[in-house]
Formats: sequence, structure tokens, C-alpha cells
Amino acid sequence: MHVADHADDVAGLEFAVRVALRPDDVREAGRRALAAARGQRGTTIREAHVGPAAIRYVVFGRGLVRQMVLHLTWEELAAGRRRVRLTVGEHLVEPNRLLFIPLGPPVVPALPTARAFVAALRDELTGSAARPPTRPALPVPRPARPQASVDSPEVV
Repeated sequence: MHVADHADDVAGLEFAVRVALRPDDVREAGRRALAAARGQRGTTIREAHVGPAAIRYVVFGRGLVRQMVLHLTWEELAAGRRRVRLTVGEHLVEPNRLLFIPLGPPVVPALPTARAFVAALRDELTGSAARPPTRPALPVPRPARPQASVDSPEVV
């Protein structure tokens, strides 16, 4: 594993936010994010363990190979607010080769699925996903067509 080669990509997944959500709401946000991040490129992400203040998500590849572990934890702050933090645990780095011939730098196969999940989770936690869509601009009224009278020919 060449963890240092992809440290920036993997570290970019991690975040911390302060929310006014109950633990059940945080868990439900995670479930909605799972649904939004259905497997990409042959990977799936699942809720692997749920604790009183933590959830562990695992990204699996083909053959149920564990490719990445994500840890969601939260801690109580004052006045019913919580700090929710997502960190990346172990992750798989694969060489980018074809029959022993290097094709490029090593890859983290779980990144597309993990990025989709993290983006959806952050939106769920911060309320971005719950915001109503922006209203379209009002249509511009068209000028009325002149009405043809019985006495005059129709103008087109």
C-alpha cells in the first residue's frame, strides 16, 4: 500500500460540522446518504457497525474485498448541538497495471463511491439536501397577437 501517494485525496474526504441534530437524526442522515451513493465501479458502501456515538461504514469492492473504512462520530456540545466528524480509517491502494506493465500512478478504488457518500452525507447533515429548489424566473409575457377582424384579412 502506498498510503502517502493518495494522502491528499483520502484526507479530502474528512470533515467536521456542528449540527443541531439528535443522534437518531444523524443515523438517518447516514442512511439517506448511503442510498444516494449507491455503488460505483463495482463498489458498494454499507453500514457495518452502529454504536451509541459512532457509525462505521465500509466500502466493499468485487468479491467483498474491503476497500475503505469510514468512521462517523459525534460528541455532545452545549444546548443540544453536536460536533459530527467523519474520518477515514484503512483504505486499499491498488497498482494501476496491466500484466505487470505500469499504466499510471496507483489508485484508491473506493474513492468515487466514498466521495459520493461523503458529499451526500455532508449535505444531509448541514441541511443542503433539505433546502427547497430555487424557483425558476417568472416567464416574460409575450406581446398579444393582433386579432383578425371579419372585415380584414388575417395578419400572420
